[in-house]
Amino acid sequence: MKFTFLAGFLSVALWLILAPAQAQENSNFTPLQFVENKGQWEGDFLYKTDLGGGTIFLKKNGFTFYLLNKDDYVRLTEYLHGHAEPNSTPTVDYDAKKATGVANPDLSKSNGKEVPGVEKPQKPVVRGHAYEVTFLNAAVNPQVLPDKPVDGYSNYIIGNDSSRWKSNVKSYQRVMYKDLYAGIDMQVYSEASQLKYDLIVQPGADPSRIQLQYNGATKLEIKKEQLEITTSVGTTTELMPYAYQLCKPTSVCP
Repeated sequence: MKFTFLAGFLSVALWLILAPAQAQENSNFTPLQFVENKGQWEGDFLYKTDLGGGTIFLKKNGFTFYLLNKDDYVRLTEYLHGHAEPNSTPTVDYDAKKATGVANPDLSKSNGKEVPGVEKPQKPVVRGHAYEVTFLNAAVNPQVLPDKPVDGYSNYIIGNDSSRWKSNVKSYQRVMYKDLYAGIDMQVYSEASQLKYDLIVQPGADPSRIQLQYNGATKLEIKKEQLEITTSVGTTTELMPYAYQLCKPTSVCP
């Protein structure tokens, strides 16, 4: 489904906090890291950041949110760490086990070998849902500048095609969009492990040009002045936006 919102009621700036339901319970307050896409991943996005149970892709004119079903994600994590239980656990007579010397017949594996008669657990299927937030009628090619680099770098050796292998891939804590609209910049960053972005309106610029289009969400609803975005795997909440003005120490705010 497609939804469009006007942001013209804002006079100075927009500060919008994204708080995915999957991340709220497990937030560790670590700043998000925006990893540059040098071609190690397919897609037309410039940066990618992960937050518990989901991924956010930064594109030239918007964001793509890919959320995972929380319960499916937990089951997959348990499976990958070898803690998943077999589909059917046989009844065990522990007294008989001691007498016969059979070790742990209720486990799917013993010393790395499959135990006869015990089903190997299947890899869980993780359901996901993606939706996009696009800035309508924005600049076609805004200048996107990374800021606040993180120490170190990553190397990606994915697949057999060496042309896709990328080294010295850097991460940043903030990404700036210069002139997303005429006289309007955007900075993307995080606070308490939650995504934030400011739309910075320069004097004389027209904030009514800012329009946000949501595509792919199941339903959008405003509750208690907050935007609830319903998907097939859960609900994301964007907290109420507000405007504020920064004044130089030597000047007087109107």
